Amino acid sequence: MPSPKRADLEKAAIEFFRSLEAELNQPRRFHPDNLAAEVDFNLEESRHRIGVLDEQLIGNDFDQSTHKRAEALLEGLTIELNGLQPEQRLLVLQLAARAEREQLLKLIHLLSVPIEEYKTTDALFASKKSGSVPFAPNPSGGLSLGKAATAFQLHVKSKLLGASHQNELARALRWFQECVGSERPLASVSKEELRNFRNDLERLRAKLQGSALPFKDRLTSSTESQIKSVTAKRYWQSVKAFFAWATDEGHLEENLAASLKIEAKKGEAKRTPEPFSQVELQALFQSPLYAGYLSENRLMQPGNCRTREGHWWAAVLLLYTGLRAGELSQLLPSDFKFNHDVPHLKVRELDDSGAKIKVTKTGSSVRDVPLHPALLTLGLRQFVERRAKLRPKDRTFRDFNLGVHGRTSDGMTKFWGRYLKQFGAWKPGRATHVWRHTFAACLRANDVAEEDIGALLGHSPQSVTGGYGGAFPLARKAKTVGRIDYGFDVVASLGGPFDQKRH
Repeated sequence: MPSPKRADLEKAAIEFFRSLEAELNQPRRFHPDNLAAEVDFNLEESRHRIGVLDEQLIGNDFDQSTHKRAEALLEGLTIELNGLQPEQRLLVLQLAARAEREQLLKLIHLLSVPIEEYKTTDALFASKKSGSVPFAPNPSGGLSLGKAATAFQLHVKSKLLGASHQNELARALRWFQECVGSERPLASVSKEELRNFRNDLERLRAKLQGSALPFKDRLTSSTESQIKSVTAKRYWQSVKAFFAWATDEGHLEENLAASLKIEAKKGEAKRTPEPFSQVELQALFQSPLYAGYLSENRLMQPGNCRTREGHWWAAVLLLYTGLRAGELSQLLPSDFKFNHDVPHLKVRELDDSGAKIKVTKTGSSVRDVPLHPALLTLGLRQFVERRAKLRPKDRTFRDFNLGVHGRTSDGMTKFWGRYLKQFGAWKPGRATHVWRHTFAACLRANDVAEEDIGALLGHSPQSVTGGYGGAFPLARKAKTVGRIDYGFDVVASLGGPFDQKRH
């Protein structure tokens, strides 16, 4: 079967789920003296894995375990996962995740209420026949918290919000389910439980945010070790958005979370990176990456190498475009338009063929950014064209890893955090966003209007009128970029114009 149809894959998924169901019919051997603890452990592990699977289904980003299950799902069709078309491969991974999720839900049921009949929650596996049944919870009365949370996350996914936003939301809802119980009827959640969870969010330990610990084990009474109020607010806003949606959809009569807020802690100021001063920029351009480094793998050690590769160009391009690190990391050679009347780069989610292959933070992030003449003098075109010749479909800045869970800025942020600390340019909050703040501060100091700065940074218009008439013309943006002046000859500080032999 070289090219299976959706119905073939769904049929294989149903058969695969039946085999997973059969595994649940095997004896479960718990020690009689420790039965309650072992059952609780299995319940906790199952709920945690369901949360992970929900994140995978929302982000279409599947781990190795799901890939193995997808390969097992295809065994009956004698097809290899890597032999499928991308759309088919994604569908098989989704089906494998759904099958495992349903198996875990049934296991939870068997461990919790074994005398009651289990009713399959995923419509695909409830039927003996395939029929293009989408993954969505039953919206009928008595909706459980877990099913409602999954439905809400699918709703959020349909709005094409960024992956990091979706993952943050999924994490907050998973924590809430840990505290309240995913099988609880949504309508039974009390205001006291919501208030307690809100209070606990403020007690989250900052350094354990990304670990696999249960929520209760992440809490601390030490205010110095707790997450910032702004971070706790983001998690709480995810929960509030969920309850607002559930109320609007008629699953709840009243939104009990609406009036509950998180206030900033006393003395806690919003932390934003302090822009580089002229003196700091000049000093930074005398560090090894720009004055001469030892080798491609030893960028922080002085040497005679002055090749202008990805690490070299990253900060220079950020300094003259104001891009976010994640936007720069995803740029393709085809995003650079050197032959236009106004040379520019495109921040976009689609490639030239119209395929969605990248992500942006918001809709206003999609924009064209003119290239300052200094970038062309320094050899940006030669750098991009050289990279395109070697690997035309790969990311231009493949020097930096994209990270996990949609955090496309991870690799660049980690590198610049280390580099700035190494050479005395680091201050709280400084990593890659400092270049964006320096760019904005420079334009503001040169009397550029806020709306023109926002158009380059990809910020949403702050007025109704600002949303009319479409994007700012490239010619106007080019005039704005032309007003960038950092108070010294940046090209000279960076080693002068591009030289084929040296750079």
